[in-house]
Amino acid sequence: MILAHAECDFRRPVRYGQRLDIKLTVAEVRR
Repeated sequence: MILAHAECDFRRPVRYGQRLDIKLTVAEVRR
């Protein structure tokens, strides 16, 4: 689920700190 969400965010345009969201998702995945 997390990976899918990250992909959706990555595909969407940058308009609300997309990079930050991806970084947070990556951190959660590593956890």
